[in-house]
Amino acid sequence: MARAGREPRRADAGAARAAGRKRTRHRRLGRDSRRLALHLRPQLRGDLCARSGRRAGRALRPLIQPRRRGARAAARVRHAASPRAHARADPHDAGGRRRAPRRARRCGRARVRDGDQPGARLRGEPPVLQLDDRFPSALCAARRSDRHPHRPRRDHRSPLRARGDGYGPGARGARRLVKRRRFLAGALLPLSAWAAKVQYPVVTPRALVFPRDYGAHPAFRTEWWYLTGWLEGPLGFQLIFFRARPEEQTENPSSFNPRQILFAHAAFSDPKRGHLLHDQLAARAGHELAQAETERTAVWIDDWSLVLEGNRYRAKVAARDFAFDLALTPSGAPVLQGENGYSRKGYRPQEASYYYSQPQLAVRGTLNGGEITGTAWLDHEWSSAYLAPEAAGWDWAGINLHDGRSLMAFQMRAKSGGIHYAPPGVTMRPLRWWKSPRTGVAYPVSMEVNGLRLEPLMDDQELDARASVGTIYWEGAVRAFNGATEVGRGYLELTGYWQPMKL
Repeated sequence: MARAGREPRRADAGAARAAGRKRTRHRRLGRDSRRLALHLRPQLRGDLCARSGRRAGRALRPLIQPRRRGARAAARVRHAASPRAHARADPHDAGGRRRAPRRARRCGRARVRDGDQPGARLRGEPPVLQLDDRFPSALCAARRSDRHPHRPRRDHRSPLRARGDGYGPGARGARRLVKRRRFLAGALLPLSAWAAKVQYPVVTPRALVFPRDYGAHPAFRTEWWYLTGWLEGPLGFQLIFFRARPEEQTENPSSFNPRQILFAHAAFSDPKRGHLLHDQLAARAGHELAQAETERTAVWIDDWSLVLEGNRYRAKVAARDFAFDLALTPSGAPVLQGENGYSRKGYRPQEASYYYSQPQLAVRGTLNGGEITGTAWLDHEWSSAYLAPEAAGWDWAGINLHDGRSLMAFQMRAKSGGIHYAPPGVTMRPLRWWKSPRTGVAYPVSMEVNGLRLEPLMDDQELDARASVGTIYWEGAVRAFNGATEVGRGYLELTGYWQPMKL
């Protein structure tokens, strides 16, 4: 309500003010907007008592009400604050605490943000809105570097940047995958009341058919594409995509119905660091954000992907601490493991998988923008009953031998101790154990496999994947020796040492 006795505004003055409002005012960067309609109660802005409710009965300023009539904020892009576990009160007014705002800590403080962008309009953005800032540490590091543009860049550093190691506490260290994994699990809970149990197909001996079997097999319970290798440096790398079909499903045609769940891990073994650099993702298949195609090898989550393009594979990852784009060229036809691709994992007929490998992949591409070469190994495997109830986990090794041949060996370990199942002609024996300083789990990081001695590139290659697939395991780059002579390089995987595996 306007003040009593105030003269009505003249028409020409009103028109001038209206014309002035139509002109977009570009504010200076780093300043809060002073437009009136930024808050529902602009007259209380800056009052220390307002947020706590004290002096709530005082009279409002009568001159503000006419100016608020019909006011609205200008269209623009507003920059969201970086995600954090516990949002703090606005340091501008200290949230009603009647004291000066506390000086924020480094990297977590209330920074001077980029200015709003007036005149926001359609820019061809995708229809799916990404709700979280995936890389707060990278965002913080980038803004720190912008504060001193005159300082020279440190280009002499290792190609694997040292921004973080992924071992931070809680969901923050796991890139908020704890929350994402709980969300995915929560999405499955409501189904149990009215969904039917899925009948998974049983793995039986059959001939693999290519190119069809390059693609995904969504009817089966689990499936993975396992890419491991060595790069010059030396560096070990791995990129793994998992696909899982939930046990219960409905006929609901909604695209949010979780018919397929995808997980991805990426890691680098750098002896200069002494432990893994790793990252992980999880998503429901669909919305073009995550998918596994059925007619060819093409699986992706966000900007992580593994795709068969013509006669070579393409692996692309933009992780928290590294990024790579690799082209991988096979040296021959796929190697069918087991009995022509039918690989037994236990003594029951259904305890098996379909399994083929692409060893001796020639690698060429970029790692953090720098050119790099190497050799890799790709496994593709799918099953509905991979583990026997008596099995705790497995030991697996894939070695590219220097003479052009390859060696794959595995054994399933029993929960009661010892070996539950091993293919004929395979012997794997621990030589040396290493105990993780973080989890206290001991792993046989040096093993004898069919007469070859496997030695790790470094001992600490433990991967904490509880935030995505719910387990901790060891997988790392190893060298193969025949006596004192190195005869090959590859990867060793050790699962079920932390807890029995659950797929």
